[in-house]
Amino acid sequence: MVDIEKNTAIAICVYNNFSTIRLVAEKCLALTSCDVVIVDDGSTDGNVKELLKDLPRTRILVHKKNLGKGAALQTALHFLSAHHPEKKWMLTLDADGQHFPEDIPNFLSALKKTQEENILFIGTRDFSSGKGEIPAKSILGKTLSDFCIRLETKQKITDSQSGFRCYPVYPLRKIACKSSRYAWETEILVRALWQGIKVIHIPVQVEYFTKETRVTHFKVWKDNLRIIALHLGFLWQLLLNGREKSGK
Repeated sequence: MVDIEKNTAIAICVYNNFSTIRLVAEKCLALTSCDVVIVDDGSTDGNVKELLKDLPRTRILVHKKNLGKGAALQTALHFLSAHHPEKKWMLTLDADGQHFPEDIPNFLSALKKTQEENILFIGTRDFSSGKGEIPAKSILGKTLSDFCIRLETKQKITDSQSGFRCYPVYPLRKIACKSSRYAWETEILVRALWQGIKVIHIPVQVEYFTKETRVTHFKVWKDNLRIIALHLGFLWQLLLNGREKSGK
């Protein structure tokens, strides 16, 4: 019998979330027996390693400078595959309190039912839950990205921009991605679908804070342009492949 919690690690990427990361980590540890890997992606608002040094079952990895969320997730993925071969799944959530650790047992329950290592679980956010002030750009970005991914993969993904996910470690470590920032989550999803990895959606809660209290490192113009460029590249790649096949 597979011990799902023993075989699952929770990965949290931190960049200037000093005021919230400890509470998020403590909730994860209290709600599960999973180990926690925290990647401090060059934070400048406090010493994350010192703040969390007394937490059990927790490993803190540090980037000396900010490399981006995608790079931080890859650091966690490579650390698990290299040093903890028993970890078959990596569950990710944000450090700012937007995601609810209380939803983690729903992912673990779904894992127990499947126990497959070829499935990627995505936490589908409930934008109608009324928790906080939901930015219009988040809904628009989600809708456009979902549409593009359906064109690129012929798969219906209902929340392609959710960072609340559970990745299969070994299938993903073989997939090379060029993105290092927020676009990585989109790129790894598309490439995973192309590799035949299945997706299961898990309903999750989400909280958006007021403009005054919201801490976001998503750069609307830069990061959206990166994601748009990524989708254009994928669509162009598919167009060229289609032309090559039709020319044979």
